[in-house]
Parts: sequence; C-alpha cells; structure tokens
Amino acid sequence: MASHRLHRTLRVGRLQRTVTISPELWLKIVGYLSPRDVLRLARSSKDLRSLFMDPSSKAMWKAARKSVGCPDPVSGFSEPAWANLMFFNTCSFCCERIVRNVDFCLLTRICGNCAGEEIMTDPLTGSDTDVATLIMTLIPTRSVYDQVYCVRKEFEAVKEKYLSLSKDKIDAYCEERREYVKEVTNFIAIGTTWIQMRTKERQQGLVQKKTDRASVIKKNLEAAKLGAAFDSPKFSREFQNHPLVKTSQDLTEQVWSNLADIMKLAKRVIKEEDERESQALLLQTRTALATAIFHGPFPSLYPKIPSIIDFLAYDRLKVILHLPGMINVDEHLLKLIVNVFREQWTAKTRDELVRILGLDQTRAQLQLARNVFKCHGCFPSRTLFFPEVLEHRCCSHLRGTGQRCVWTAEYLSRHETLMAFMPTFIRAIRLYPEIATVGDIAALKQHYHCKICRRAGRFDGGFRNVYGWRSFIEHMGDKHSSAGRGRLSYPEDFEIMPSVEDPLKRYEASRGCRLCQDPKCVLNT
Repeated sequence: MASHRLHRTLRVGRLQRTVTISPELWLKIVGYLSPRDVLRLARSSKDLRSLFMDPSSKAMWKAARKSVGCPDPVSGFSEPAWANLMFFNTCSFCCERIVRNVDFCLLTRICGNCAGEEIMTDPLTGSDTDVATLIMTLIPTRSVYDQVYCVRKEFEAVKEKYLSLSKDKIDAYCEERREYVKEVTNFIAIGTTWIQMRTKERQQGLVQKKTDRASVIKKNLEAAKLGAAFDSPKFSREFQNHPLVKTSQDLTEQVWSNLADIMKLAKRVIKEEDERESQALLLQTRTALATAIFHGPFPSLYPKIPSIIDFLAYDRLKVILHLPGMINVDEHLLKLIVNVFREQWTAKTRDELVRILGLDQTRAQLQLARNVFKCHGCFPSRTLFFPEVLEHRCCSHLRGTGQRCVWTAEYLSRHETLMAFMPTFIRAIRLYPEIATVGDIAALKQHYHCKICRRAGRFDGGFRNVYGWRSFIEHMGDKHSSAGRGRLSYPEDFEIMPSVEDPLKRYEASRGCRLCQDPKCVLNT
C-alpha cells in the first residue's frame, strides 16, 4: 500500500521533493516496504533508479528484506538482482513468461521455452572432456536421475574465465568457485523453507482478506434488511462462491455497486423462504384437518386399516393439500376424498391379494376358507386367512422399528400346502369349498384329532394332538403336508372330535395337555 501511494505521489509531479528526502528518512520508509516494492519504485523513474541502484543503498535493501524475513543474497547477486529473483514471477531470461517457482539449485527462474536453449545437459562430451568435467564442479548444477543440468551462460563464462587464467591463478579461482557452489548448495534448504513459509503466509493472508471482504458485504446486506437470506443454505453457497465475494481485493464503492445481483438474489431468496414457510403452514393446517376427518365416525369393517399413513400417501390427497392458498380446501371436499380413498384402497388391496393367490378369482371369493396366505415376515412363518390378513402387523409396520408404514403385501405369499389340504378338510366337516368361509368353520365349534402323530398314553383318559380348527390346519399343513407325506385324506389321517362344553374341561383345554404342556393340545376327561 505504501508503494502505491508513493507511485501516485510521483504521478502528480512531486518527484523532486520525493527524491531529495534524506537517506535516514528513506531508510525508515523502506522499512515498511518489501524488496518487491523497492524494486518497483526503482523502475518507476531514472532518479529513483539512480537512488536505489547506488551501492550506498544497501542499507535500504537490507531494511526492506528484514521487513519480510527474506534471506541474504548469495555471493555474486546484487540487491536488485536478488529482489528480482525472489519476488518477481517472471523468467530470468525472457523476462516475459510467468514462472512461479525458483530453481534454487541453479538460482534462476526459467520458463519451458527458454529451458531448451539456456539449460545444458550432458556437457561432458567433446574433445575437452577433462576441462568440462572440472568446470561442472565450479558451477551450480541440478541432477535429475542420470542427467546433470546447468545454466549454459554460466558454464561458458566460467570456462572462458578458467582458460584465460595463468597457471598460478587457476587454483585460487577454482577454490573461490567451489566455495560459491558450496554456498549455493547450503542455500537450497534455506530458500525452499522461506518460499514455503511465504507461500503459506500469503495464502493465509488471502483467505483472511476474502473472509473480511465477505464479512463486510454480509454486514451491508444485513443493514439493508436482507440478512434473512443467509438462513437459506442455497443462498449461502452462492454467496460464498460469488466472484465478487471470493476475491481478496479491498471493497470499494465501485465494487459494492457491482453487487446489485447479490442483493437481487437475497431479495428473491427471502421471498421464496416466506412463500415456503407460508405454504408449509398451510400444508400443516390442511393435513391436520384431513387427519381429523379421516379418523371421524366413518363406517368400516376393518377399523385398523387403512391407516392415516396410507391416506396421506394418496396421490389425490397430495394434490389437494398442495393447492395454492387462494383455493379453499374445506371439510366437505376432504370428506369426499376420504370416501373415494377408502373405496380405491379397498379395491386395490384386494386385487393385490387376488394376484398373490394366483387364481382366477374375484374379490368376493377372497373370504373363502380355501384361500390361505403365508407371511414370511413372521418367525416362524404364520398362516393367515382373509380378512385377518388385512390387519396383519407385517403388512402395516416396518420390521425392526415397529413404526407404522404404508400397507404392503411384500411378505405375503400363497400357502401352497394348505391350499391343497383345505378342500379335503372343508368337505370332511360337511361344507362346500366353493362357498365355505372362515366364519362358517369357526361356527361349528369342533375339535380335530391328528391320527398321523403317535397316540398319547391312556392312563389319563385323554388323547394327545387334539386342536381347534385353526391350530389343526397349521399342524397338518406345516408338519405333515410340508414333510412330503403327500395328499392328506379323511378319515385316514384325522378325525373330528366333539366340542368341549364343560367349563372345567374348557379350562383344562386352555391349559393344554398335562403330558406335553402344549396349549394347542386339548385334554378330554
């Protein structure tokens, strides 16, 4: 910043007054500048060039280097040349192309175009191999794999100097050059460390400048009552990635005038957020009303289904709930939707169950007792009839969590073995498989004895393996039909037992057999 102000001073015609400043005052001034700033000043005019290029100005250059912690120049470098090498990202040969990294092995910056001409490789070939080998020990080199590189001009200059010396001066010259090479070698680590520290500090400074700039812009937006836009993650991302926010330059009035698009974006985001909140509140109110109407006194054969979860997933209801606020969604409309939903849901669910059975049946035939489902979500798998299958927990709750979900038939399948056995069982109890329902079987109040299983001891006067109709069907299907016994028949494989009417016998039956302690085994005494 100080160098820029000094440049402006020179441009308005105050050059003479600036140049005539005393050396002591100049020394204080450059203590706040870097060698880069001092070199830019020296290049700005002939008078300042003569001032800073004078050998007596070394103290000024030293003060400038101290302000940024720059290491001392290597022997053979003047202060201006050292500042140019360390602070200006241009090629040391063409002075045009950008080269961001210093080659400390060769103490130069070189672009790709100049490297082919200015850098030598394998200079040890030729008639004067011994001389070339000696010269390579007197100049800085860089080794990459088996290749040795050096600066061509430096090689030729040292070689020319070496060949021009008399024998009595060659040893001293060689020793001087070897010391120089040693100094360059030792400086590699110093220079690399300083560059890394400077790069890190510069990056931290740029990040801080960007952060400060974004903070100032944010405060200005808040002052304009647009701070609520930052509550939107989308706006925050766009704000941080905006080119005028990411830059590290100081925020000026001109730059602020160019941020009108950010202000427009903030206004649009705030408007969208307000509309979104209003729509969310409207949706919440409509959902509460729909829930209350759905749970109202509607006649239903199965009160547990469909659930409010199924209703809220209904496509038509979603469309109505998301209508604009100007459209009135009243109780009458929602009642119509509830009625339509119940009809469609019932039809859809029954069609799904018919599909699972895999038969050419109508919805009305689902209630026939010959149709049996198996649930693979239960362990062990459970036998289900219609309509209890509609209210089965695995169809309406998520496994593992117990949370209510949209009704699904994912775990249901056709129970092949029992559907093969049910016609035989229904005919045995003198009903017709084409019309018999689960209610018809339950109304008989009979018990059934499995003849396939071994008979229990007779000392208690009873029989083992006597079941109610549902337990008997599961027993025959899971234990005998699935065991590969083949088609079961009556009366060879089972017999019908009279019902238990005595209260004491009913109590004993509920406890199970005193021999096997099986609650499905009825004891008759």
